Amino acid sequence: MGAQPPEDDEIKRYEVVLKHCHDGVLHMGSFKTFEQARAYLMDRWANLRIERYLIQINCGGAIYDRHDSRKRVFLIGAPYLTDEGSGDKFA
Repeated sequence: MGAQPPEDDEIKRYEVVLKHCHDGVLHMGSFKTFEQARAYLMDRWANLRIERYLIQINCGGAIYDRHDSRKRVFLIGAPYLTDEGSGDKFA
């Protein structure tokens, strides 16, 4: 028996999470490249239906690197929403 091919999620290195302080997770996805993850996050961020003056306070988005202990490698908006105690440089 040969080795099983990796599951699709296993080869997707970057995880994106976009959260709202009251509604929780709004969007989530996994991507092979950082560029794909960033494009997804920025598109979702641009299309949030929230008053623009409240977005930086009430919403937070992050990209995590699954190959580096799920370290947060990109952050937009409120950092407290995406800080999961990972000890990254944005916390």
